[in-house]
Amino acid sequence: MLPGVTLGIFLTLQAQEPTPTPPPAASETAPPAEAGARTKDGHHLKEPQKTKNVPPKWPDNARRAGLTGPVVIECVIGLDGRVEGMKVVSGYSSLAEAAKEAVGKWRYTPTELDGKVVPVIMTVTVNFRLKAAPSRNDLFSSLADSDPEIRWAAIHWLGRYRPVTGEQKTAFTHALQDSSELVRKAAQEALQKLETQ
Repeated sequence: MLPGVTLGIFLTLQAQEPTPTPPPAASETAPPAEAGARTKDGHHLKEPQKTKNVPPKWPDNARRAGLTGPVVIECVIGLDGRVEGMKVVSGYSSLAEAAKEAVGKWRYTPTELDGKVVPVIMTVTVNFRLKAAPSRNDLFSSLADSDPEIRWAAIHWLGRYRPVTGEQKTAFTHALQDSSELVRKAAQEALQKLETQ
């Protein structure tokens, strides 16, 4: 696993109902209940278990700028335990592609509902976390990145560094003219903090 990257998985929704079966004849006995969770309506659910994990490759520009946070992905786990489809629910787009690429390679045990293998919709979260703050030099370099999320992260981190240098103040002032409102807002916040100190 990549240093600083943690993963979490949460089952959120069962996608299919089983086909109805006729009730057993009077002479037949019902099979014993299977172990596992039960759905709200009493069905037996054997949840998928991850059998293959592939950690995401953190994009270099995002890591250098200190862009962190969760990417939440809704995915369909097929009958064979492979990830068949994905949709990003939330998270930075600069991290989402790396998260999707990794999740697409994960494998699970098949999901069973009342003993029948069924597809399932799952929500998974991929967390990108730094173990240490990015360097000032990396942050200054990140201000020239074409991605506004990367520039925002760089301004956000530069606003935390103390003592504040003239180069930092200049970076905040220039960022007030950035094409992205996200970056401009981060620069305004950084400059306001300087005025109150």
